[in-house]
Amino acid sequence: MRRVILTVILVLSLGFALYTYWPQISSYLPKPEKAKLPEVSKVVTSTTIAGPSTTLPTSESQAFLEQPSEEVKKVELSDPFSLRINVKRKVIESKAPEKPEEKPKPAGPVLEGVWIDSGMRVAFISGQALGVGSKIMGWKVTSITKDRVVLEKGSQVKILRMEGK
Repeated sequence: MRRVILTVILVLSLGFALYTYWPQISSYLPKPEKAKLPEVSKVVTSTTIAGPSTTLPTSESQAFLEQPSEEVKKVELSDPFSLRINVKRKVIESKAPEKPEEKPKPAGPVLEGVWIDSGMRVAFISGQALGVGSKIMGWKVTSITKDRVVLEKGSQVKILRMEGK
């Protein structure tokens, strides 16, 4: 059966190739000839303006055409690459020396979400995905439930609850 299919495909591809390339291979079909153009008998050396008048413009009219009108002179050109909005800068006022800012205390871990699947519990805390036994900011994850996560650090225990619950 495979040989029959292969033979049919081979015969069809040969038939298509002959049908496509026969005009190029065959000497029986006439080949197109290049068209011959008639030779140019006259060569134009000067031109005239078409219309009722066959005279060229005078120097006065030429000068008028070269002079821009006042409307054209008044148009201000702008840079197409410049900003189209005015940028206002803030003026820095001199104030009394400010108190040095107190360093904010490092934020503790924040519970962002919980994912509980069969046999797997993951807590999303401060941008990290953590399982039971993982550590973050010195805290160890000891328990993960659907609404809270329990963290331990030494003898301290911290319970993170989902916001809105």
